[in-house]
Amino acid sequence: MFCLLVFRSVLLSSQKIQKALTKHWRRQGICIFTYLDDGAGADSDFCKAQRVSDMGRHDVQRSSFVANDEKSQWVPVQCGELLGYILNLHAGTFQVPQKRVDAFHQVLRDVVAHKFVVSARTVARFTGLLASMSLALGPVVRLCTRSLYRDILEAASWDSPFKLSANAQGEVLFWQTSFHNAGYPIWSPSPRPEVLTYSDASNSGWGGFAVQIGGYAAVGSWSVDESKKSSTFRELRATSLVLESFAPQLCGKEVLHRTDNKNTEIILSIGSRKADLHNEAV
Repeated sequence: MFCLLVFRSVLLSSQKIQKALTKHWRRQGICIFTYLDDGAGADSDFCKAQRVSDMGRHDVQRSSFVANDEKSQWVPVQCGELLGYILNLHAGTFQVPQKRVDAFHQVLRDVVAHKFVVSARTVARFTGLLASMSLALGPVVRLCTRSLYRDILEAASWDSPFKLSANAQGEVLFWQTSFHNAGYPIWSPSPRPEVLTYSDASNSGWGGFAVQIGGYAAVGSWSVDESKKSSTFRELRATSLVLESFAPQLCGKEVLHRTDNKNTEIILSIGSRKADLHNEAV
């Protein structure tokens, strides 16, 4: 118990000193951040960035911290590894280090080679590698791993082989054909929608319209089976049907779609635990 308290007090003390340093730098207008024992700073050109680096190095030494010079980058660069990602300021992207990409492709090949008969441990490694790369790959990671996580939860044991469900197999094949390491934007301008579309659904049918393409409207009725589905399912399908109706006019344009159902917005972004809703979103 005593050791635990001592460790915690030392950790809190370290964090307070680190916060004081960060506050000191930011008061001087320096763009810098720290995260545990890592940190990075930036400026508009090489000379200014070098001054920031020299100041940071000096202040770290005076604060009683010991910098790991082997892992530190004191000479400013526009591309380097930070917090497990390749930060490319010239291109403005995050990328995944090649060694992690190679590890992912190895697991992917193993899953496909065994005809999707794998252990929960292997599937967890597959999804874990994707989760660790989500900053560079974007929100599609969360959307296209739902079925894989569901199969992990339903597995009989951690190491017993089982066949992936059809939906989980589809997600594996999606990553086999769609994975690329081109990088995810660090910053990007706010999108300016060229077309606004709207959709709504009721118990009996669906409808929607597009503003900037002549105010065209699209309407339809539900089948008997569709009318028995939940309101969220109908809102998801209405979104899909409205956008499909205007597909030729929307091609190549920035589109902002609006719906009055908050669950629809969330599910379209991250998927759903309910298989029918998730499949509709995908």
